[in-house]
Amino acid sequence: RPSLFDVTLIGIGDGGNEIGMGLVSDEVRKHIPRGERIGCALRCDHLLVAGVSNWAGLALAALLHLLSPGSKLKDYLPTVAEERENLRLLIEAGFVDGITKVADLVVDGMHFDVEHRQVLERIHACVADYAHVAE
Repeated sequence: RPSLFDVTLIGIGDGGNEIGMGLVSDEVRKHIPRGERIGCALRCDHLLVAGVSNWAGLALAALLHLLSPGSKLKDYLPTVAEERENLRLLIEAGFVDGITKVADLVVDGMHFDVEHRQVLERIHACVADYAHVAE
């Protein structure tokens, strides 16, 4: 077990350097450019891998909402407007995108109003569809 504590560790990654990606370190070294150098050695119990780790985090938040009877989605998952504002605040604080190295509405090289927004809208639609089916 990777933890010294009695907790379940969940890792979320997209490029090999995130905590938890040590669980797939052989694959990172083999398939990620400079994977042998940037690959994280820390393992986890459960690993979520996505094209953009933010997306896996948002999907996990939506799932936690669905598994929590009586919970409110707004307490787990930001709206598109809230997510856009969060990104704007990060830019205002001096953050830049890790891929483009530009302070813009971009998440891992993908513009918010094109790719990122669409993924968040799809996650919201999935939650709504599940809630409708579960009624």
